[in-house]
Amino acid sequence: MPPRLRPMTGPEVATFVGGQLEPYIAERIAAGESPDEARRIGEAQMAGHFPDATPAPGHLLYRVLDDGGTAVGDLWIGPRSAERTDA
Repeated sequence: MPPRLRPMTGPEVATFVGGQLEPYIAERIAAGESPDEARRIGEAQMAGHFPDATPAPGHLLYRVLDDGGTAVGDLWIGPRSAERTDA
């Protein structure tokens, strides 16, 4: 049976959002940004995507469930940024 999706609950959203910032900042630093710049941009983007720790309009968060109903992953679907020029 293929995996299923269900919307995240409030506590799952809070856990998901809380776990995104630091790894994202680390990725930006690894890509060459200064730690201060990476934090400034990361915090601003997360505040825009998840104001008050809730998904902004157009952002959807799901749990991915296996055939037994066990959560095996998360899925974040958001609108494409107008600034993106890649595929």
